Amino acid sequence: MILHNFIYIQVQSDSMLLVFIGTAVLLLLCIAALFFQWHDRKVTKEETSHLASMHKHGVEHELVLKAMKLATWRLDVASMSFTYDSDFRARTDVLVPPPACPFEVMMQTVNANDVDRVREGLLALCNGTSTEYHEQYRVKAPHVDKEYWADSYATVSEMDDNGKPLVIVGTSSCIDDVKRLEQELIDARVKAEESDRLKTSFIDNISHEVRTPLNAIVGFSDILPTITDPQERDGLISIIKENNQKLLNIFEDMMTISKAEASADKTKMNITDFDAVAMLRGVVDDYAKKNVNPMVDISCDVAEQTLKLHTDFGRLREIVANYMSNALKFTTQGHVSVNMEKRDNGHVRISVSDTGKGIPEEAHDRIFDRFFKLDEFVQGAGLGLSVCRSYAFSLSGTVGVRSRVGEGSTFWVEIPAVL
Repeated sequence: MILHNFIYIQVQSDSMLLVFIGTAVLLLLCIAALFFQWHDRKVTKEETSHLASMHKHGVEHELVLKAMKLATWRLDVASMSFTYDSDFRARTDVLVPPPACPFEVMMQTVNANDVDRVREGLLALCNGTSTEYHEQYRVKAPHVDKEYWADSYATVSEMDDNGKPLVIVGTSSCIDDVKRLEQELIDARVKAEESDRLKTSFIDNISHEVRTPLNAIVGFSDILPTITDPQERDGLISIIKENNQKLLNIFEDMMTISKAEASADKTKMNITDFDAVAMLRGVVDDYAKKNVNPMVDISCDVAEQTLKLHTDFGRLREIVANYMSNALKFTTQGHVSVNMEKRDNGHVRISVSDTGKGIPEEAHDRIFDRFFKLDEFVQGAGLGLSVCRSYAFSLSGTVGVRSRVGEGSTFWVEIPAVL
């Protein structure tokens, strides 16, 4: 009986132990399942967050490329071929090569003056002798006969175990506007430097031009009281008057150019109807009387008997008078002639031709600039032709010159017959 009870108790104890172990195992399995479920949720959340971050970064990257108007590309070093990944350049006439475009085919699109720099820079990246690349160069635009400026940056993206470059990545942008601005700044600087040089030259010239007549006036005025011979006195007085007039002309030229180039000066024009032929003949007669060189003939070769214009008489006459003055100044023998012709566009062209020394071709574009003098030893402040150009512009006209060294010059002004 006792043995039977012992066996019963033992079996019951073993059963309880088994139940306890089973319960413990089940609990552990539940805990493990909850842990793995939590871990999987955490990993999934992290992966989802990472993917969202990558998508966000990709969108931001794309937005930056759009904002900067960039194209991105890859250069596969093994095959030496270009592939453009994206292109956000605003223009439609820029080069977009086909995928896997050979290196040398791309180089053929680069301007001949720039291609060596571009090739050497990219090959240095491919060879591992450089880690950065930046070049500005001209590219032939597709389907049009012109070029545009490109700006490219590149660097090594992938390398093999030995550190040899495998992939080069880069960006390209169109910088025509930047280059245009650079050129405008360069031109402005050159113009400012030239203007400064001309002003310095003008000060030197004007000092000489003023000093010459002023010395004559002061010198002859000092000795005039000591002269008793009437004829000699009259000669000195005539010289003094002549130099007085030269001095006045210099200052009148400076005042004239200042007025002519003032923006509001156009509103002060005196528009009238007058006979242009009579005006030209009057100018020719005035200078014929002043001409002291018998080796130079002055003529008015105008076929029309009369030609009515509706413009500013004073300004047009001043242009012709300045042309005449210059022609006589630089012509020692031959002739100075005035001509006029009606143009098909309703304009009238008046020209003054001479057989003087002529003007070098390289000076044609500058001859109408302020203070510019072709010959520093000839009297004048270098303002007369600048006055002509300013007056012509105010009359909605243009000026120009045809000249060859040793063959004379023809200066012309073309204005509308009715302003």
